[in-house]
Amino acid sequence: EVKILLFPEYAPNAVENFIGLAEMDYYDELIFHRIIEGFMSQGGDPKGDGTGGNSIWGQDFALETSPYLYHVTGAVAYAHAQNGGNGSQFYIVCTKEGETFYDTAIPLTEEIISEYGYTDEVEALYMEKGGLPYLDGGYTVFGQVFEGMDVVYAISEVKVDPQTSMPAKQVIIESVEIVEYQG
Repeated sequence: EVKILLFPEYAPNAVENFIGLAEMDYYDELIFHRIIEGFMSQGGDPKGDGTGGNSIWGQDFALETSPYLYHVTGAVAYAHAQNGGNGSQFYIVCTKEGETFYDTAIPLTEEIISEYGYTDEVEALYMEKGGLPYLDGGYTVFGQVFEGMDVVYAISEVKVDPQTSMPAKQVIIESVEIVEYQG
């Protein structure tokens, strides 16, 4: 079980879309079709190959980037649809704490983080949690895993085809349930 806190105040359309799709059971029984250890796990495509998926509006919708949401470990964001907008596919950042990903997982350093012009608070967050700062501003972050990162890491460690990043054995999203946050 993975629990995700959604941020409608910063990404209202993205959260509305995710909730709407979940309430339609859209994500139930779909797979994580692209998994890159130390980077992210991507799912939400009914075709299961990275080429499908729609929003609740039947078409892609515009990116919603926020200066308050970041690609720290556990962030949930929409993958770009073919035209660069958002659809149904999402990913979960699964870097290790204190690491980032380029071609291999490498430690985040103050020099790397300082290149992005973050506040001291955001720099400290990235240094502690790890993440993908180079994706900030280019993708719609709309949630954050607050429980179940052990499951996210387990997903990221499955054996995949090195050419396609598709898992050798399907990793299935059994269901997505929307409940009010009680934290």
